[in-house]
Amino acid sequence: MIEAVEANNKTEKAIVILGAGIMQIPAIESAKRKGYITIVFDGNCKAQGAAVSDHFENIDLKNREALFEKCLGYRKKYQIAGVFTAGTDFSYIVAWLSAQLGLKSISYETSIKATDKSLMRQAFLSCNVPSPAWLITENRNIDETMVRKLGFPLVVKPVDSMGARGTVRVDDSLQLGEAFDSAYIHSRTGKVIIEQYIEGPEYSLDAVVKDGNITVCGIADRHIFFPPYFVEMGHTMPAVLTKEASDNIAKVFCDGIKAIGIDNGSAKGDIKYSRKGAVVGEIAARLSGGYMSGWTFPYSTGFSVIDAAIDIAVGNDPGAVDYSYINTAAERAFISIPGIVDSVFIPENIQKNIIERNEDTVIKELFLNVKPGAAVNFPKNNVEKCGNVIAVHREREKAVYAAEQACRDIFVKLKPCGEMTYNFIFNEKESWIPDAFNPGRTALEMPDYYGNIQDVDIFRHPINVIMPEAAAGDPGRDWQGRTLDNVLKQIEYHTNIRFVEKTDIGSSFAVGRLFWKSVARGSVQGGVWIVETLLEYLENGKDLKDYKW
Repeated sequence: MIEAVEANNKTEKAIVILGAGIMQIPAIESAKRKGYITIVFDGNCKAQGAAVSDHFENIDLKNREALFEKCLGYRKKYQIAGVFTAGTDFSYIVAWLSAQLGLKSISYETSIKATDKSLMRQAFLSCNVPSPAWLITENRNIDETMVRKLGFPLVVKPVDSMGARGTVRVDDSLQLGEAFDSAYIHSRTGKVIIEQYIEGPEYSLDAVVKDGNITVCGIADRHIFFPPYFVEMGHTMPAVLTKEASDNIAKVFCDGIKAIGIDNGSAKGDIKYSRKGAVVGEIAARLSGGYMSGWTFPYSTGFSVIDAAIDIAVGNDPGAVDYSYINTAAERAFISIPGIVDSVFIPENIQKNIIERNEDTVIKELFLNVKPGAAVNFPKNNVEKCGNVIAVHREREKAVYAAEQACRDIFVKLKPCGEMTYNFIFNEKESWIPDAFNPGRTALEMPDYYGNIQDVDIFRHPINVIMPEAAAGDPGRDWQGRTLDNVLKQIEYHTNIRFVEKTDIGSSFAVGRLFWKSVARGSVQGGVWIVETLLEYLENGKDLKDYKW
C-alpha cells in the first residue's frame, strides 16, 4: 500500500512504464540500470514484466483516471521523472499522464495524430509527406465513387490498432463489406480507414527525438506473408538497401515525424519503398514492438535505443546516439494450424543455446507465446503467432539460416481428435491459407486406409503408411520452409509409424490418403495429428467408417 503522508525527502526518482509484457521488459530493465524505481502498469495481472518491476499495478491502460490516481499516490513517496511505453498502443496515455504530472513529453494532440491513422494521414497530406490516398468510414455504406478514385487493390484497417489486427487487402468491391466488419471490431473509435495498397518491400524504423532533433536508429527488412492478411513472419536487421534507398526511407520517416509533431520522445515507422520512392505506412510515437528496439537493434549494433529513449523520457540528454552495424540479427516466427495445443517440442540444441547464450551462440532468444490447452489458429495478424526466435551472426546468411531452421525444428503438437484441426484438414478450407505441400495426385487418390485398424497392436507395432508413387514436380515447401522429406522425418520422430510399399502390407492395416491429405494441408502438425487421432480411435474402439474424411 502507498503511504498516505508525504515522504520527508523524495530523493528517489521513479519512472512510470505502461505495459509489463515481453516488449516492455527491456525498458523496465533499462530504467532500473539507470537507477530509477520502476512503477509499472498493465491490465494483465500475469504479465511477465511484473516480476522484474519494483512496483506493479494491475490496471487497464485505457483507464487514465485510475492511472493518474495511482501516480499521485506514488508521488508521495517518489519523484516521478517520466512516463514511458514501448510496443503498446498507449502513447496517447503517456502524453496525457505526462501533462497531468507536469512532465515533458509530446503534446496530447500529437499523440492522437500518432494513434489515429486518419489524423495521421491528414498531417502527412498537409506537409506533403508521401502517404497512400485514403478515405474514412464508420459504416458499411462506403462511398463507391471515392473507392473507384482510390483504385484497387486497397487496404482496409482500423484507424487505431496495432499488430495488423483487422487489417486486410481487398481486390474488388465485393470484398469491402467483410473487410470493413473485420476492421471495425478492432477499432476503439469505430472508424475504419480504406487506403491505396502500395507495392514494394516494407521496412521498420525506430528513432529517438530530443528537442526536435531526430536520430534514426536502425532500418530492418520486414518479411510479410499470407495475403490478404499482413503477417510479419520476421524481420532482419540491418536491411539490405542501397545508400540512395536508405537515405530516402530515412528522410521520409523524419519528415513524417515532423508532420505529426513528435518533438521529444521516440518514433516507430513502417515505410514502403515503391517504384516512386519511400511512402509512409504509419508512424507511432513510441519505439517498436516485434523484438526490434529491445533485441535485434542492440544485438546488431551493440547500442541500446531504449536506453536513449528512457533518458529522453525523464528529461535527460541521451548523449551521442552513435552506432554501426557489427552483426546481423534475424528474428523469425513459428506458427500453427488450427487446434488445441497439447505440448511444444523444443530441440535440445536450441534449449542449450538459449541457456548458455555465449559469444559463439547463434540462437540468442526464444519467445514462446503458447502453452498446453491454448487454442491456436493460422495467423491473420501479428499477435496470433506461436513464438519467435532471434539469431545473431556477423554473416547475414548464417543468422537468417539459424533463425529459420530453429523455427522449422520447433514443433507445436496439437491434441488429437480436435474438431478445429479436423475441419481445417478435411472440411473448411479457407482459400487464403496455402496448402503446405502438393504431394501429387497418386497420394490423394489412394483409399483413405487399407485393412482393419483393429489389426494394429499399438503397443508392439507401428502404424504403416503407404508410400505413393513418386510424384512429378516439386512438392514445394511449407510455411516454415520445410521440405516434404524433412517433414516426413519429423513425423517419424514424433510418432510410431513406418513408411511401406503397398505390396508389403498384405491385409494389414495401413494409412493412405488420410495421412497424405493431412500432411499436404497441415505439414508436420497435420501428419502427427492424424496418426495420433487414429491411435486414439483405436484405443476407444471406434470405427473409422463412422467419420467423413
